[in-house]
Amino acid sequence: MSQDARHLIEIRPAPGKGLGLFTKERIPQGIRVLAESPIISILSNRNQCSSVFRAFKNLTTLQQTEFLTLCCRTPESLKRKVETELKRDWQQIPEIHRDIISIWSANTYVYYMYLLASRINHSCLPNLYYRFNENLDMGTFHAVRDIEKDEELTISYINATNHMKHQRQDDLESWGIECQCLACVDTDRNRRGEENRAKLYDLEQVLTSAPSYKACLQVAEKMAVIQRDEGLWTRDLGICYHTAAYYSLKLGNRKSALKWAEEEMKYNIMCMGADHPDSEEVILIVGRLRAWAEGSTPFHPSIMAWCDKYGY
Repeated sequence: MSQDARHLIEIRPAPGKGLGLFTKERIPQGIRVLAESPIISILSNRNQCSSVFRAFKNLTTLQQTEFLTLCCRTPESLKRKVETELKRDWQQIPEIHRDIISIWSANTYVYYMYLLASRINHSCLPNLYYRFNENLDMGTFHAVRDIEKDEELTISYINATNHMKHQRQDDLESWGIECQCLACVDTDRNRRGEENRAKLYDLEQVLTSAPSYKACLQVAEKMAVIQRDEGLWTRDLGICYHTAAYYSLKLGNRKSALKWAEEEMKYNIMCMGADHPDSEEVILIVGRLRAWAEGSTPFHPSIMAWCDKYGY
């Protein structure tokens, strides 16, 4: 399922952001908008600068040219990090190397860098979900809702499901972003959204000290409802579904465990595709849970191993 819908997107000027990716036609929820192989993969933080320089040197001339057109930003924290690694003052480092590491830092998806996906700008309420798919050796971007024609494609640069606006802005400072996305403008709707993010934070604290499996299940269910209602299709929503399945299983409630595992399965397939390793795993587990819930097979130990994957 590596085929994507890149024929429906294009690079355009994005006011106040430089360039961005936009839709040429309406894209329905769940569509794999983009599947892209990284041009650079750096899987270790050790000697990262030297690794990035070598990887750049191994690119084709065309790839190098495109790489150097990407956003180049050099916060002071990056300068200090590079100086420490290379044991040289920033101004003593060749300009091309300063540019390369600045572009890498501004555009990397943790370990991976892509040419087209690097044009995707940030939103605190994004319409795309990114995951690296080890089966494809590609980064994938799926539509988490229907995306209208001429709408900009966005992801969240930060993990901030339960962060308030001022916290999100602090997190975005290293990118030089003063966010004006739909979640950050001052409207009655967004003030309610901020209240719900605060509730998510409070519920997360409650979850760590809830007195019983039943109480934990109730908290996880509340968190899932809030995130769905707010359109927060992030990693945290999948974890909420997983948590609810886990505590349902601890309570011996087969139907509830199956229900929440099925929700996680649907979430994974929509956000990552059925060919992602996480989706393949949960599809297998749901089948075993369903057979156990129906009484046709005994409990399979892989179900509990799957439930324990987040270390509750």
